[in-house]
Amino acid sequence: MTETQKESKKEARSSWLSIVLDLAFRHAREIVGGALAIAGTIENDVRAFVVKFVRDMVLGIVLLFIGLGFIVFGVGVMLVEVLHLGPSAGPVVVGVFFVAMGAIVFLFSRR
Repeated sequence: MTETQKESKKEARSSWLSIVLDLAFRHAREIVGGALAIAGTIENDVRAFVVKFVRDMVLGIVLLFIGLGFIVFGVGVMLVEVLHLGPSAGPVVVGVFFVAMGAIVFLFSRR
């Protein structure tokens, strides 16, 4: 074999190898890019779910405590006025109003 034949054979092997490596790296980059895009989408979905869940949970807990506070205050007003055993129609109505409002807020907190 002559010197030129050896060089052309070497170039043919290196060009084959470069084509195969180029294809492999291109596909690997596409696969990694697709995986990162999927991971980004999942991350955004999880973040949105967690934010919504925490917001709803905090709102529910706040409404729960407000509702229970109204109920306790209303029952307290009614008990104080009933135990005085006098004309207590006004404060009892206020107590019933607070109990009703507390119950409604409490029901909304459970949803």
